[in-house]
Amino acid sequence: MNKKSIKITGIIVILAMLSIAVVVAGCTTQQTATPTPTPSSTTNATATPSSTTFVVTDAAGRAVTIPTNVTRVTSIHPTESYILYRLAPQKTAGVDNFFKGEVNNVTWNPSDVAYINSLPTVPAFPLNPTKEQILATNPGVLLTLTKDPQLSTWYTLGIPVFEDNKDNLTYTEQSLRNIGEIVGNTALANQMAEFWHDTIANVTSQTSQQTTHPKVLYDNGKYNSTTINIPGNQTIFASEISLAGGINFYDNSNPSSNQLPAGQSPSSESIPTDISYVYAWNPDVIICTSNATASYIMAPGSPYQDLNAVKNGHVYTVPKYESMDNIYALMGFEWLSTVMYPGQVHLDFVNDTKAFYQLYQNDSISTALVNTPSP
Repeated sequence: MNKKSIKITGIIVILAMLSIAVVVAGCTTQQTATPTPTPSSTTNATATPSSTTFVVTDAAGRAVTIPTNVTRVTSIHPTESYILYRLAPQKTAGVDNFFKGEVNNVTWNPSDVAYINSLPTVPAFPLNPTKEQILATNPGVLLTLTKDPQLSTWYTLGIPVFEDNKDNLTYTEQSLRNIGEIVGNTALANQMAEFWHDTIANVTSQTSQQTTHPKVLYDNGKYNSTTINIPGNQTIFASEISLAGGINFYDNSNPSSNQLPAGQSPSSESIPTDISYVYAWNPDVIICTSNATASYIMAPGSPYQDLNAVKNGHVYTVPKYESMDNIYALMGFEWLSTVMYPGQVHLDFVNDTKAFYQLYQNDSISTALVNTPSP
């Protein structure tokens, strides 16, 4: 081999060695580099199982941040007060005065009555409770309704404000689940919610098969010779009538109903209505909140005597221990279905009511009480 060949071979060897060095260096860099984590992997890596808060979506669609293991909750509406106390009596920091009034008028265990009456009382809206009255109960969460006129004030309390909605009977199922999550008793809350759901489904499975749709007038308590108070179409009363297959007096979507008067809210539960409109509508069924009201309507010479409902004897008083409002509305709804379709809808109202009280109030109720009319 001559000198020129040796020189070329040497250059090739040197170049090959340099190439190998570059490859090795590249491999070393790839092996020791730390990949940049994605946002999701970073979140997973730093998340802790013992979070101090959780989020529950309320009836207004707001994502409300709730402290984990909240120990004090105050309610300023009777439906929410009832659910709160049933699910978490020891976490009930304060209840509204309407709820206390209901407790003293219905069947409860004496120990429950004594405990509830010992709780701090806050005026229920629309009685205009004050910030000071609410804060005096030292709540970690405040329960109220979407139509509470003082919501903007409660937002300044510095505590989570959870809005509920009672304007439709079906909404309470979710209310039960939400409040159960807030107070940490989802097992009982879900059991109560399933009972609520199944009861409505059982009733509507029969009422939906009816071919007649009676016009139902719900008299909300106040009456005289010229006016009657009737709930709007977006109320729990109207929803019960509609679910049962009836026609509510005020329902802008139904041509057989009356249009809501200008300036009146569809969620108003007592719209003063001139009796002349009631006569023009001529209801098939009248539901009264008390026997006194029913007796007045049925009396000879009353201004209601020529209505079809009166002439046919279809004027009824809601039973005392069921109601068509608040938490008892579930059984009031079942009762309503039986009087709207006598002999056509077959429900075990007595035993269903007993089961309701056992689950919702941890109390038993006699057959006699189930059938007791409101005074």
